[in-house]
Formats: sequence, C-alpha cells, structure tokens
Amino acid sequence: MNKATTLIWYCKTPRGWRRFPVIEENGRVKVGHVLDHGEEAHYPQGRFELRQYKGRRLVYSAVKTTDPLMAVIERRKQARVALIRGGVEESRKLLRKAATLYVADCINRKAMVAAKQARIVTEAFLHVCNATYVDAVNAEDVFRFHKALRAKGNSERTIANKHQRLKTWLRWCKVDTAFLPPAPSYEEGLPTIYEPEEVGAIRRAAVDAGDGQMLMCVDLCLKLGLREQEAMHAEWADIRTTSREFRVQGKIRKEWRFAVKDKEQRDVPVPVDLLQSLLAWQGLHPDSVLILGNKHGLPEGHLLRKLKTLARHAGLNCGRCEGCQRKGSFAECEEWTLHRFRRTYVTGLLRNGCDARTVQAFAGHSDLETTLRYLRPASTGQSQDLVNSIRWG
Repeated sequence: MNKATTLIWYCKTPRGWRRFPVIEENGRVKVGHVLDHGEEAHYPQGRFELRQYKGRRLVYSAVKTTDPLMAVIERRKQARVALIRGGVEESRKLLRKAATLYVADCINRKAMVAAKQARIVTEAFLHVCNATYVDAVNAEDVFRFHKALRAKGNSERTIANKHQRLKTWLRWCKVDTAFLPPAPSYEEGLPTIYEPEEVGAIRRAAVDAGDGQMLMCVDLCLKLGLREQEAMHAEWADIRTTSREFRVQGKIRKEWRFAVKDKEQRDVPVPVDLLQSLLAWQGLHPDSVLILGNKHGLPEGHLLRKLKTLARHAGLNCGRCEGCQRKGSFAECEEWTLHRFRRTYVTGLLRNGCDARTVQAFAGHSDLETTLRYLRPASTGQSQDLVNSIRWG
C-alpha cells in the first residue's frame, strides 16, 4: 500500500476533474504540468492537495497556498507529522537505503557489471521519484523516469534495459511489480560483430601505441570468447599448455575474488597462435599471477575504457553514435565494446561449422537459445554465391 505523503495537482482536464502527482525537476514544481498516462500535459486550472493515508483510508486535503515552493514545504511538514504520529514502520524500506543495499549486494556477489548498472539506474530513478519508501513507488514515478531518460537522449532500447534493471531492483526489495507499466518498445537490431578489417585495425592501433596489454586483451576476448570479468581475472595457472586449453573458473585470492557466471567452469580450446602469444607475454611478466594485471598486480578494471581510448586515438570511432557526439576525451564510441569480441567469437564458431551445443559449452551459456541469439546472419555479399547456385525453376 502506498502510504507516502504525496503532493497532488487537482485540475480540470478534457475528461473532467482529475488528480495527478506533481512534476518536480531539480526540486522545483512545474505548476499545472502533470504526467497523464505517461505523457506530459498542461492543465493550468487547479489547486494543490496532499494525498495521505489515515489507517487504511485514503484522504485528500487542500493545501492553502498557490506558491509551489510553500506547497512542497507543506508536504514535507505533513510527512514528518505523519511519521511522528504513527511511528516509522521498521518493516518498510527507505528507497535510498534500499538502492545502496542493492548495489552492495551486487558487489558482494562479484557481479561488478551489474553493480555499475544498478548504481546508474537507481541514482537516475531516485532523482525523479517522489516516493520515500520502496513500497510507495507507483506507475507515475516510472513514467517520470522514462521521460527523464528520454530528455537525456537515451534510446528506447537503453530505456527498456534500464526499466528492466529497475524492475529487478524492486523485485529484490520484495515489491510486487504488477503495477509497473510495460517497458518501452524498440526496433530489434541485428547482433553486432567485428568484421576482420575492424579487428585488424584495433590490433594495429594497440601495436602502434605500444599497448601490449590491450593487444592481449583483444585476443583473449576474440579467440577465447571471454567476458570482461573473465578476462580481468584470467591467470597463467588457467592455461593447460599440453592440451592447449584455457579453464574459465572462479578465484579466491587474498586480494580478489571472482565467481564464474552461472557457477559453471568450462574449458575452451586455445588457438596455436594465441598460445604462442600468451607464452611470449608471460616471458615479459614472469612474476605476475594475472595475465592482464595492472602495475599493482591486481585485476585491471579499466579494460573497456582503455579500448575506447585506443579506438579514439587511432581514429576508429564510428562518428554516428551518441558517444561520438561528445567532445574531447568524453567521445567514447559505443561501437567499441569488449563484449562485441565475444559475439564475434560465437558467430565465427557457428559460421565455420562448429555445432551449436559445443559453442554453447565454449561460451558458457546456460541455454542454447542464448547462443543462437549471438549468431548474426551472413551478409548479402557472403550469401551471393549461395543464392546464385540455386536453381529456382
């Protein structure tokens, strides 16, 4: 049950008099502006009210001011009075505290990518949400969240992904998410992979920059299909030189811990050229435990940023995406990601005759459907000879 003290705009609409939570931006109320079915509308004729619960009964009371600032102050005052009278319910979770605990839980589970996404999404949501408690979040808060993301230039696909992360957080908080509006729909794009020319270009850029670590990182992600965290925590002890295999497995060290996704180890065949490169790299770093460790001997946590910086300095940015429109060092191309090397690995195995079940095992996917989603259809140029060879009649 939503027990928060909410500031309402009771206004005249084309459908009659209606109540809507007010829109606040940067702590200021936009008088007469409301979210009506997820779309911002302007209904200037109206008045401020406070929505509160008295026991189980929902009560609306008029706010005796037309000043939006005073209306916000009155809402905060009444919220404090309600807490003093009724006492703070210990079973209810404060929204900001719940966000902090959720991020901490991701970190404790060594899900660092999830922790980063959780921090971004919860902070963005807290900035626009009117609720104080987790169980007070409503659909209008979510519509406001979508609107704020669009205003920042987020694509519908990105908004849908952040909506799903928000839903995951609320479920983690034991909230019934049936009230949530549907995630925004978007055009499903083809899975992106690197073409050989792009791989060659980024490898040459690493060589020209004298960045042997990034050259090795590219090869590990491309030729073994490693995830970013798997590459970060890869150790020399994971390599089986005789059988030419690499074992992806969890690590418990004094300085770091790492858990494999889905808690399943896997062995991946190592191409001969990569094995030779690895042995040469180990010869240059005889005292290191990690293949891609930083200067302190710890997992290098900036591999993605280094890849994007390398692409920018080498003039390899696509020039089309949102990231490329930024200025200077902030121009990080969205086309250059470590995970795209992994998609290229899976697609390469499938296109070259490796059966899907084996590719699933090498990639560490929990189900076959995930593996097949990585497969990008062959280009029209690649399919031309096949089409020409078909007798149509």
